[in-house]
Amino acid sequence: FIIVFVVFLNACNTASKSSVEDETLAKSFVTKSSDINNIKNDTAIVLYYKGTPFETLIKSIDDSVSYKGTILALHGWNLSYNDWCDSTSLCDKAKAMGYVVVLPNMGKSVYSSRYYPQTRKDWAIFPTRLWFQDTLITHLQTQFNLFLADNNNFILGLSTGGKGAALLALENSDLFNAAAVLSGDFDQTYDTTSSFYKGFYGAYSAHKERWEEADNVVYSIKDYVVPTYLGHGRDDNVADVQETQLFHEILLSNHPNSSVKLHIDTTAKHNYKYWDSEVDAI
Repeated sequence: FIIVFVVFLNACNTASKSSVEDETLAKSFVTKSSDINNIKNDTAIVLYYKGTPFETLIKSIDDSVSYKGTILALHGWNLSYNDWCDSTSLCDKAKAMGYVVVLPNMGKSVYSSRYYPQTRKDWAIFPTRLWFQDTLITHLQTQFNLFLADNNNFILGLSTGGKGAALLALENSDLFNAAAVLSGDFDQTYDTTSSFYKGFYGAYSAHKERWEEADNVVYSIKDYVVPTYLGHGRDDNVADVQETQLFHEILLSNHPNSSVKLHIDTTAKHNYKYWDSEVDAI
């Protein structure tokens, strides 16, 4: 792909938005509003969170292919945001079918709505879910006509990006037609000794409400209505396969008629070999 970087030309025309949480200006190096069918080349945009630039890649489709929709693809914790294209067949297959793919760099984000005094300072520099919705999605809507409510919009993610996909689908059921979550986790209280989540929320014993309610898909399961594909490898040694199985059970118990599909690969691990194997199913 040829990445087209459009440099910042005029500070007065730079798109900016103040986040309720951090009041950080969102500045973009792309200033021209485009009809979605006019995105002729792969494009990179840069938005800021707390003064740090974060790039988002937009993978275009060919003129010969009719536009069918847009896929928001979320990467794993501290993995490359371009891995969906570099390490799986998602982007090539989506492009051939007429789907634009959007790949944001979320770094070490766990898609929390906010950070806390106990959050590790080196982790709190990465965008929150609030920034994602109020800044990134809004910018893509206003500047590229992507993720408008009347478009065909889909979201997927792997590992921590899977949790992000589930949280964003939960809170934006009017925006996303369907979601896919691979090797994800949904309820941080599944392991209250987790040093990973302790780094974000503080100790469970002292901050139970954060662990049990904030950013917890299971806690808000009654509001989860987006059709979802769930995939997990049984030999996953990073995210326990039981988390996906339990989420599937809880989802069906609360929404017996929901459109949800579960696939457990009996030999798969937490790697791109498995995630690539799920692309066709997604």
